[in-house]
Amino acid sequence: MVQNHTLQLLSLLAMDKPASFTKDDIRAEKIKVFKNLYHPTDEELKEHFIRGQYRSGKVDGMKYISYRSEPNVNPESMTETFASGAFFVDTDRFRDVPFFFRTGKRLTEKGTHVNIIFKQMDSIFGEPLAPNVLTIYIQPTEGFSLSLNGKKRWVKSLALRQILLTIERTRLLQVLHQTHMKKTDLRCFEQ
Repeated sequence: MVQNHTLQLLSLLAMDKPASFTKDDIRAEKIKVFKNLYHPTDEELKEHFIRGQYRSGKVDGMKYISYRSEPNVNPESMTETFASGAFFVDTDRFRDVPFFFRTGKRLTEKGTHVNIIFKQMDSIFGEPLAPNVLTIYIQPTEGFSLSLNGKKRWVKSLALRQILLTIERTRLLQVLHQTHMKKTDLRCFEQ
């Protein structure tokens, strides 16, 4: 799981702009990300990465068997079914920026999304602020949301709140169609 999807997402997020958008130029930039991945020591691996395997139990009243009890699985299997941790890309742009991941089987929620948490600055408003977050939804629903700090409407004081802007791929296509975009313009969103 980690070596496939997670590292592909990491390389797309951390790569520099390719010379062109051909597969060879994109691949070259992704390879640069992999070459610049920080290689943690054994101690750092123990501290920053978690691996596990699901066990039997109940969730919302439903019973589930352990991974080792699954059909065609060795009862002594040590195969991980969960991993979590942080990658670091050792480049000027991303040095000391963690790329957190969490992946596994039999989790309570299925889906793939990326949260980009913007750097938190000191608040000038005298109160702590929630972080601004851009979320890109990949599966099962494609789309994005942007969570920002904003002023509450109709309040004379400077009261702040979280504002959430969300759009799904299907809704985006509907909006673009309603604005009478040509079919050729819509194709770029359908791919």
